[in-house]
Amino acid sequence: MLKTITILIMDAEKNSCEEIQEFLQKEGFIVVPANSAAEGKLILQRMPIDILILDICLPDANGIDLLKEYKSWYPKLDVIIISGYGNMDAVIQAMRLGALDFLRKPLRQMDLWSAIERSQKVQNKNKTFLIATEESQSSNLPLPN
Repeated sequence: MLKTITILIMDAEKNSCEEIQEFLQKEGFIVVPANSAAEGKLILQRMPIDILILDICLPDANGIDLLKEYKSWYPKLDVIIISGYGNMDAVIQAMRLGALDFLRKPLRQMDLWSAIERSQKVQNKNKTFLIATEESQSSNLPLPN
């Protein structure tokens, strides 16, 4: 990885949050835990976050509502939704609102790792396109298709 990725975990279940944090820190990520929507919102406002792991059921908010709100404020933020309840309507709604993935609890480390890798591929592809766009504009060359 070229830069250290910062991941915010918003999960009301303290044990689940700690397990995810431990796994991701071992993989070299900067991990910031939050056990409520209010705490997570403060963190998002105060520091740059690359990936948000967001539980649907928080004590002070609905994760789907937060997803919609956060994607409008931070459109480039990749959000991975997690839930102990895998109802198909919630999955469809989350994906339509821009979630990168929807994972069921208990999380499998391999699934979480795959979602994070997918996020990095998308972000790297976007960076490559932006660089190509800037170079094209500075040299007046047509953009690649």
